[in-house]
Amino acid sequence: MLGKQVLIVSLMLIAFNYAANTYEAKKNQLVLEMSAREKTNCGKVTQKDLTSPLEIVYARVLTVSGTGSDLTITKNVACSRINEKNVRAHRFTCQDNLDFNNAYLLLAVRSNGGMLSSQIEYRYQEKHMKMFEKKLTTAEILKKQSFQPDTHISINKIVSNDFEQSGPENNCIKEGTYPDNLIGDHGLYVTKLVNGNSPKPTTWTRIYFDPDSVGEHLIVPV
Repeated sequence: MLGKQVLIVSLMLIAFNYAANTYEAKKNQLVLEMSAREKTNCGKVTQKDLTSPLEIVYARVLTVSGTGSDLTITKNVACSRINEKNVRAHRFTCQDNLDFNNAYLLLAVRSNGGMLSSQIEYRYQEKHMKMFEKKLTTAEILKKQSFQPDTHISINKIVSNDFEQSGPENNCIKEGTYPDNLIGDHGLYVTKLVNGNSPKPTTWTRIYFDPDSVGEHLIVPV
């Protein structure tokens, strides 16, 4: 009997440690924790599973100099998506050490169909987005698309080594920031990275240009 109790306690400790470490980031990793859908208003507007129409393909951490809307990129670290079956935590491995001092996070989001997609309003790269390969732009496919309210991406936390940016816990429809806190279509999106907890959700701005080196300018509307 005692042996069974010890086994149960051991399994509980293992489960607790696993849950506590699920969203931790290893060195040169970036983790995006999605908002929980259960018992929150996020269930009305966010993705149900990994087969949802929108997919984050890759990320960039852009360290910049300057102020205002025209910024110069001094460090550009690309992060590729790790293929794993975790709905809540999307992991990325990055090519270099990450510098979050005066930095922005850029996300490239593609559509896999099954939603009412907008036109391409950014510098498009077929090798990443694959919309032509999947024939998502043909008239036959477009006429079958309809608006799906529960296909948005809502990011609850941005986590890396010694960095964690978070907002109100799992509040996707918050006055003053909705719908800018949601990603609802394919394209390129950026947000300013700020370490710590904020009373406001992380909001996203669509941009046209995807910089792939340093010395380029990041134009962010203010």
